[in-house]
Amino acid sequence: MMLLCTMLVQELAQEPMVQELAQELTQKLGAEDFELGES
Repeated sequence: MMLLCTMLVQELAQEPMVQELAQELTQKLGAEDFELGES
């Protein structure tokens, strides 16, 4: 399930507006698992 979430996030992260949302979400969740900073 976590892998699916990561794949979804990576696809969504390509959208500029979603990037901002993702950053806010990851900060609130404290979710370092997503590894959004690799792009």
